[in-house]
Amino acid sequence: MDWLIDLLPSGAAVGNVLWLLVTFLLLLLVVPLAALGLPGSWLVLLWCAGTYVAGGSAVSLWWLGAGIAVAAAGEVVEHVLGIAATKKGGGGKPGMWGAAIGSLVAGVVGLFVPPPVIGAILVAMLGAFIGAFAGETYFAARSKKEALRPAVWAAGGRLAGMFAKIMSSGIVALLVAMDLVMDWILPE
Repeated sequence: MDWLIDLLPSGAAVGNVLWLLVTFLLLLLVVPLAALGLPGSWLVLLWCAGTYVAGGSAVSLWWLGAGIAVAAAGEVVEHVLGIAATKKGGGGKPGMWGAAIGSLVAGVVGLFVPPPVIGAILVAMLGAFIGAFAGETYFAARSKKEALRPAVWAAGGRLAGMFAKIMSSGIVALLVAMDLVMDWILPE
């Protein structure tokens, strides 16, 4: 019977395989979660940081830091593009604030609108549009015709921002995957 016990993997090996499976599952979900407006990048980075803190060295601090920088930049760009597009479309501060608040509120509501990815994107764009339009109409006292242009730009900026976040999430997943592959190919 000892030969059978020798064939079975040890607890550490099973733990490593399980960790790899969970990590690659998270890597596969990063971009779809970002498309839904959920923090996919932050989820995989938190998983890797937790592993590092717990004593695992599968993901190095350099790669983890690079991933955090890219994810933070993606978050900033996502929100700044909607606001900047409102300004580019001729909107003022009320329109920019409206676009930002409308995007955030609609981002939460959009999680529950089918179909999953398309619903979230369309509702976030609609939220930016309504927010910028309301800000320009009610707080900046512009006519509806004058408020329409910044609102359309806000919706387009929100769409561009979501695509930027999706791209940054893909880069984060790629960074983590590259670190794992390099550790596998070039072990210390």
